[in-house]
Amino acid sequence: MIEFFVLFLLAATIQTWGKEICTGFSYLARTSHKNEYMMTLDKGKRGKTYQILGFSGCDSAVLRRFFELGFTIGERVKIVSSSLQKKVLLIEIRGYLLSVRTNLLSCVQVSA
Repeated sequence: MIEFFVLFLLAATIQTWGKEICTGFSYLARTSHKNEYMMTLDKGKRGKTYQILGFSGCDSAVLRRFFELGFTIGERVKIVSSSLQKKVLLIEIRGYLLSVRTNLLSCVQVSA
């Protein structure tokens, strides 16, 4: 719960300042399982459900947009479908479907 509060304050601060704070922002959740396998969401398989562990390598504008769309630490994400060349993924998060390019999803760290 504390991590969510810190993440919320960070998102509010980024939105309040209205400019990019830094590039290459990295925030990873502290997990109780130290040996838990982490991967990026763009490497996920269709039909599987993953849990968001953090973000790394995003610039602040992309990170802010992810927060606005509901990508928060601990949220479950399901990959519903992908394009033929796997350039775009259709994912389900918080009950709605969202189409996102895989190059943007490469900074979302998930548990396998």
